[in-house]
Amino acid sequence: PIVQWGTYAEYVTVPESSVSRKPSSLTFSEAAVVPLSGLTAYQSLFEAVDLRNGETILIPAAAGGVGSYAVQLAALQGARVIATARAVNHDYILALGASRVIDYTAEPYHEVVKAAYPGGVDAVFDLLGGDDTYTLMSLLKPKGRMVSILVPEQALDTARPGPVNSRYSYVFVRPESRQLDKLAALIEAGKLRIHIAASFPLEEAAKAHEMIEAGHVRGKIVLTME
Repeated sequence: PIVQWGTYAEYVTVPESSVSRKPSSLTFSEAAVVPLSGLTAYQSLFEAVDLRNGETILIPAAAGGVGSYAVQLAALQGARVIATARAVNHDYILALGASRVIDYTAEPYHEVVKAAYPGGVDAVFDLLGGDDTYTLMSLLKPKGRMVSILVPEQALDTARPGPVNSRYSYVFVRPESRQLDKLAALIEAGKLRIHIAASFPLEEAAKAHEMIEAGHVRGKIVLTME
């Protein structure tokens, strides 16, 4: 969980506790998109939020790398998933297991959620940050739980509190081989889908950054080393 050594190294030494065997059904490029986003979703849903069967969770930006895994993992847990995304991604997200997808470009997502769940939802996964963090927080029911990967607890504006007795957590993903093993087992069983938006050779990494910065990437982008 420490940012060090850079991220474009061709070889790096890591602790055994940080690695897991590659699922035999995946190529190396497919396997490469699992750990960071998959573990971020896993740790956010099952450690920070402790999502349970039958609960309702709101996942905005659901077509992205982390969002795609979060939708699938929440649905596999038996939760009802309400997601937000552009209309072009609705079929994709529904196929991942979401119960409903809101087109945030056509109508204010928070108004739709409030109308459908006037008492609030059980959990929220903040993948937006900024002012949306507080908008999302307002959609929780009392004693609801929210996790963010963008806004640490100490950065929250205390003048904008959430619902009564709600719980807020921040996750900075950490390597965890046992959790990777669980994700690998779901992949081998055909229960967890991988989506690669584009692939670039390492020397074209700048193009990958440009694609990310343009926004609206479905799934993940891969850099390959020949």
